Amino acid sequence: MKSSAELNNMVKKILTLLKEYIIEHKVFLALFIVLGILAYKFSYIDILITNLFYNENGFYLADNTFGLIIYEGAYYLTIAVILLLLVMLLLNLFKNIKPFGMPRKAVIFFIVVVIMAPGIVVNSILKENVGRPRPIHITEYGGTAVFQPPFVISNQCENNCSFVSGHAAFAFTFMVIGLLFRNRLRHIICTSGFIFGALVGFVRIFQGKHFFTDVVFAFFFTWLTITLIYKFFYPNDQLPDIIQKN
Repeated sequence: MKSSAELNNMVKKILTLLKEYIIEHKVFLALFIVLGILAYKFSYIDILITNLFYNENGFYLADNTFGLIIYEGAYYLTIAVILLLLVMLLLNLFKNIKPFGMPRKAVIFFIVVVIMAPGIVVNSILKENVGRPRPIHITEYGGTAVFQPPFVISNQCENNCSFVSGHAAFAFTFMVIGLLFRNRLRHIICTSGFIFGALVGFVRIFQGKHFFTDVVFAFFFTWLTITLIYKFFYPNDQLPDIIQKN
């Protein structure tokens, strides 16, 4: 068992890292808070945007081929990425093989991010507890539930609820790859991951499955989770071995 001194040092280290994280991301955190307040105060924007994709026949793009391809593709891509990461970890642990030259720590970092960001934070905590009904479930679009602004706890949805978008969150998670690089390449990869997440989110909006703010805050919660985990894995923004050697 760890001594009390060791535990105290661990707690101090964690608090120090959290303090550094808040300072380093103060602008992003402030933006998150401001947009959260605005999204709550002007929640009718969600209805205005959703109205663009709804008519007397329902959500007219719900069965759009492009949308269905993106939706199904995101689902199967999720499964493929999880399996790939597990295989990479097993090869590293038992065969001492580094797929793509990636060190074990980087593989574990990816796995933790996938588990925590779209998995625990988004799907287990937010979607299962906020209880925001999806657009297709509220009275404005033929359902029986009452519209709820973002961040408002509701009992109108028991599980797999609207806030925030799980599909968009996983797509946004691809931004994590960019953190393993520097400068221009980091920006390109992170931007590509953001665009992918926005595309998946847009599809979920016009399908009537999510509101605009569900997608916006899927990005915020995902990126905050990714960067916080990155801070603990690479406290000084240290690049993994594979990147340092190239």
